[in-house]
Amino acid sequence: MVRRRGRRPQPARSTSSARPCRFGVDRLFTVDGDAVTLGVEICEDLWVPIPPSSSQALAGATVLVNLSASNEVVGKAAYRRQLVVNQSRPLHGAYVYASCGVWESTTDVVFGGHCLIAENGVLLAESRRFQRDDVLLTADVDIDRLRADRIRTKQFRRRPALRRPRPRL
Repeated sequence: MVRRRGRRPQPARSTSSARPCRFGVDRLFTVDGDAVTLGVEICEDLWVPIPPSSSQALAGATVLVNLSASNEVVGKAAYRRQLVVNQSRPLHGAYVYASCGVWESTTDVVFGGHCLIAENGVLLAESRRFQRDDVLLTADVDIDRLRADRIRTKQFRRRPALRRPRPRL
């Protein structure tokens, strides 16, 4: 929804058609039937006290993706790594983090292209920062294990009201 001053929220409109274009952190996407449910958050969503990925996981997202433009400063990579690993643990999910690459840097801000994949509190894969080549980071995630962990956790059984219809990919 787009909020204009003094008006009720209106559905966002695509520039190529008149159909409503829904977006936001309350959208979940399914891949391969219902095998994987994907939640997406952007950059600073990870750095807030209660990230949107928390609600997304409670609503059924097993893989959470963060598309980021996090700049590089001394010590930030270690803190970022800790945030990603620590966010995946209570969510019983996989957390995939991808930051802008070095070619997107300017004279004012530096990006390192830091990419991370964590599952259930364990760092599975991490890219080298400041690479000038394209990077493809992959890791095997055990979705069945994550679902089994969630079944054993009471918090995930108490939240059926958060489930929403999901667009299919």
